[in-house]
Amino acid sequence: MPTAPKPNIMLGDHNMVEAGLLDRMPAHDDPEEASNALDDLKILLKLHDGWRITNPNGRSFTYMQSATGSQSRIDRIYVTDPLLETAREWRIRESGIPNADHSLASVQITSEEAPWIGKGRWRIPDYVITRL
Repeated sequence: MPTAPKPNIMLGDHNMVEAGLLDRMPAHDDPEEASNALDDLKILLKLHDGWRITNPNGRSFTYMQSATGSQSRIDRIYVTDPLLETAREWRIRESGIPNADHSLASVQITSEEAPWIGKGRWRIPDYVITRL
C-alpha cells in the first residue's frame, strides 16, 4: 500500500492556542491534552509556527469573541524548515470580509527554483503622463 507524502504546510483555524500568555487575552492556556496532541503532530510532520518564529514575543490576534471581548491567535500557518527558509511577510490583518470574526493569517512563500524574471516590462514613467 503506497504511503502519502507528509504535508509541508498546515494552516487554518486550530481553535486553540499554544502559548496562552502571548496568544490569548486574557491570558490562559488551553487544556494540556489538546496542546500535547498538536505538538505530537507538529513533531511527526516537522512543522513550525512561522509567525511565532518571526515574532517571538509578538502579540497579535486572529479571533475576537464579541460577547466577552476575549481575543486569541487561533488561526496559524505551520511550515517545514525548507519552506520557512523561503517564507517572508508573515502577517495578521483584517480579512476585508464584512462581519468576519477572524482576521487573516498570511505568508509569502517563494521557490528557490523559480526563474529570475527581472524588473518586469518597461512602461512610461508616471511623471511623463501627468505632465500632459
